[in-house]
Amino acid sequence: MSYLITLFEQHSYLILFIGIFLELMALPISGEFLMSYAGYFVFQGKMNYILALLTVFLSAGAGFNATVLIIIYGTCLYLLVRHANKNYAAIFGPLFVIVLLMGLAIVNIATTIVLPSDMVGGYVYGGVWIFFNFLLFEMLRLVIEKY
Repeated sequence: MSYLITLFEQHSYLILFIGIFLELMALPISGEFLMSYAGYFVFQGKMNYILALLTVFLSAGAGFNATVLIIIYGTCLYLLVRHANKNYAAIFGPLFVIVLLMGLAIVNIATTIVLPSDMVGGYVYGGVWIFFNFLLFEMLRLVIEKY
């Protein structure tokens, strides 16, 4: 533990940026822990308050945008697999995504203090959102084919 504290003291802004970025990418990293240590180091005078806030705001924005890009590219991948003529892409693409999401959920539940109901709620919300996205895509395809 003392090694981690020493590492955070030496590279506090970089670790804070990477930690918050990865937390918003849905990886099991405790941003609250990093923020509390950053607050402690600001209190001790080892970190600048304005730079710490700027680092967190930049990393949160970058992490959120990266997550949205992954969602958009995932939707495009779905459409590619949906309209591909190869059977292996239609079988292994969604299977890979389901295994990846389940693995992320299990790791997130095992390594952080997250209730399984929170994870299920997030996946249900995401599933409903994606369902309506695909429904709109299919409706758009039908409209384009009709006219």
